Amino acid sequence: MAITTPREVIGSHEGSDRASANRILQLSTLVVTAIVVALSMWTTRSGGSELLTSDANSIRGIDDLWVTVAAGMVFLMQAGFMAFEVGLARPHHAPAVALKNLVDWTAASLAFFVVGFALMFGGGNSIIGWDLFALQDIPISIDSSVSGPTFFIFQLAFAGTAITIVSGSLVERTSFLSYAIVSVFMGLIIYPIFGRWVWGSLFDADSQGWLEALGFRDFAGSTVVHSVGAWTALVGVSIVGPRLGRFDLDGTSRPFPPSNLAMTVFGTLILWFGWWGFNGGSVFAFDGNVSRIILVTNLSGTAALLSSGVHAYATKRSSQVFSTVIGGALTGLVAITASADVVEPISAIAIGLVAGILHNLTGDLLEKLLIDDALGAIPVHGAGGIWGTLAVALFAPSDILELWGRSRLDQLAAQVLGILVCFVWVVGLAYLLFKAVERTIGLRVSPTRELVGMDVFEEDPIHAADADELADDELRELLS
Repeated sequence: MAITTPREVIGSHEGSDRASANRILQLSTLVVTAIVVALSMWTTRSGGSELLTSDANSIRGIDDLWVTVAAGMVFLMQAGFMAFEVGLARPHHAPAVALKNLVDWTAASLAFFVVGFALMFGGGNSIIGWDLFALQDIPISIDSSVSGPTFFIFQLAFAGTAITIVSGSLVERTSFLSYAIVSVFMGLIIYPIFGRWVWGSLFDADSQGWLEALGFRDFAGSTVVHSVGAWTALVGVSIVGPRLGRFDLDGTSRPFPPSNLAMTVFGTLILWFGWWGFNGGSVFAFDGNVSRIILVTNLSGTAALLSSGVHAYATKRSSQVFSTVIGGALTGLVAITASADVVEPISAIAIGLVAGILHNLTGDLLEKLLIDDALGAIPVHGAGGIWGTLAVALFAPSDILELWGRSRLDQLAAQVLGILVCFVWVVGLAYLLFKAVERTIGLRVSPTRELVGMDVFEEDPIHAADADELADDELRELLS
């Protein structure tokens, strides 16, 4: 994948003028409003009130309550991501960064409700679902131990997490409207269809996905959630290019210091807490497995923080160690997500120790490739997702593998297949999506907006004519 240089960024990103962007925004608002009105009328005519009139006594109350609470914990991760990103971003971009996290949740809520959930969990085949659009006729329960609405809310929180991962990589130079479009399409197509292939049977056993049928296992989403977000982010940063001044003209890295590390630590703690619900809630029952899953989740995060910190202290400048260990801890949490239901506590520590080092090495590699992953989302969710998915086969106890009817090598092959399928699917669709947005409304804001800060209501994507007016000495000044 070709990497865009700073000079090419300014000269190659074309966008329409302000009036054109406004027309698209107005049309989009009208279309969405019309869809909502039509759906609400359809619901009224088809008697879609089953959700309100079904016998509540059929719900396993304690399981339903726990998964609802866990969904709230995962939703709280949106606040954690916001605090984490605002603390690492430069101060003049903080308002835009915060609002983009709000857009993540809005996009996920609407797109996943109307279309995404149906494609992921509706009745259909091993590739795609084709009912339950807008939750029409969703049963109280099929094969899940919780009610249909509760299952949806929990899965919605997961979809929002996958989408918000992308914002961390693209901050400080991507236009608000273009990012909103990317978020919607992630919730509509990219995330739910791959999720179908892995988790299709979670709600209905007759809707098993094809990767799931081949033995691929991902308990709570190291690949389904985190890698999907990371690979979308990788495509985005490769196309939009680095922030102005992030790399010198000769390719020398110039890291931007975090604006508020205390805020980032606060966000990390919220994310860590949310992860207890992320993994613990994925049991869909309140039993003895929940506390054990939370235990191994916590151990992996702490081990990753330790290994990442020691490695960073030995290899990086002291000013970089603090932010590095924070990312390392999150990588450990990502890595344990795929296997938290099966691995032993000592294995969780091993998974975390490796994850912390992988985080640091992946970040160094991206810098050498001149890829500006602004807040380190790709090392955390990409490297952590791959390692965690492989760890299912490497650390699952022998008796668990026997229960699955697979050898360790067979399971490893299934995990590798799932990783590769995820990468090809996400990168292919994300590339088409980002290129389509780039050639229509533009991806990147103007150099002025990037350097002084973005007001999301006054963004102007780069226009070719404006970019051509930048002389070489002006470009050097921007990059200095």
